[in-house]
Amino acid sequence: MTNRRHNLIFLLLIIFTAPLLAQDDDYPRPDLSWQTIETAHFAVHFHNGAERSAREIAAIAEEVYGPITKLYQHEPDSKVHFIIRDHDDYSNGAAYFYDNKIELWAPALDFELRGTHPWLKDVVLHEFTHIVQIQTSMKLSRTIPAFYFQWLGYEAERRTDVLYGYPNVIVSYPLSAFVVPAWFAEGVAQYNHPDFTYDYWDAHRDMILRMYMLDGNPLTWDEMAVFGKTSLGNESSYNAGFSIVSYIAETYGAEKLHEISRALGAPLRVTIDGAISAVLGMTGQELYNRWKEKKIEQYRTIGSALDGQRVEGDLLESEGFGNAFPVFSPDGKTIAYVSNKGEDYFGLSSVYLYNLQLRTTRKLDIQVRSTLSYSPDGRYLYYSKLSRKNGFWAKLYDLYRYDLVEDE
Repeated sequence: MTNRRHNLIFLLLIIFTAPLLAQDDDYPRPDLSWQTIETAHFAVHFHNGAERSAREIAAIAEEVYGPITKLYQHEPDSKVHFIIRDHDDYSNGAAYFYDNKIELWAPALDFELRGTHPWLKDVVLHEFTHIVQIQTSMKLSRTIPAFYFQWLGYEAERRTDVLYGYPNVIVSYPLSAFVVPAWFAEGVAQYNHPDFTYDYWDAHRDMILRMYMLDGNPLTWDEMAVFGKTSLGNESSYNAGFSIVSYIAETYGAEKLHEISRALGAPLRVTIDGAISAVLGMTGQELYNRWKEKKIEQYRTIGSALDGQRVEGDLLESEGFGNAFPVFSPDGKTIAYVSNKGEDYFGLSSVYLYNLQLRTTRKLDIQVRSTLSYSPDGRYLYYSKLSRKNGFWAKLYDLYRYDLVEDE
């Protein structure tokens, strides 16, 4: 066997930002023409039909700019660009904090696990808070998102005119230039600023957290830090983050959010625990335990006031965490409802029909998340669901009618 000598080379590689090509299921829209509104701190890009939303977003953005940048003592180094989309029945927002860019889908969010909020004010404030807070926590500039150490090994050279042989060893150790766990990032974005009430702790969020706490299975300190769960699990990271960030602000002062964010930018800090310890004088787990104990005590106190008043009916559907929009048929013999049973996400919900006499259930249609309505004679069930059956292949809600007699 030929002896091989390994030449190990130590490399410090820095990754510079470059355009990211993300998988996008949007189809080209050559019918749209784009324009831009510029303000002191923002550039708002919008297509035809979205000018009213764009002007409102520009005004909201300027309104929140001062309070948020003052709270975190940080201003973006260039204008922040908003890209406004209103060509699909879809609601969301995304902050690209390395690019000073925010993408917004203008239709109002109607989410089962949250209450009703002023959508444009809520999403503009939420995403801009992401930009400012995460940039506050960066260890390096916007042009350097990460770096990594790398060892390379080579086969022994075979000829005198070859400096190194074929590479046969590679060991890489990446280090991110920002470390912000999911619960803190989303928690501060929902809390945003004590003077704003565009987003607030509503009864939907409280119900979810309350049941987790009273059932004894809230997300752990480590589980809160990441997504990749079910729809309910991911939303619970938002809820836990919102609640614990509010606890920090109310107990220790809102300025601690800035101090923790700044402490996250320490060059050698790789977890939020060190930042919390430096600012609050306790470990992250200790903070979590104090918050958890307070919430459990609060919910138990509320629950004890209802002792003896609890009324429960018959459970008709035990599967799925998203069973909603039930409606009785005109003759009172069946109940139509939407459920995600057997699935992990709300987007995979289906519409079901429950027979009260036979106590049986059958699936009628898939990918339905809307409210339901019977025709007066009970023959048809009406609902809506997303479809691309239009000239531009846009995601739009269409109205559907299910014939319960013909079963189609």
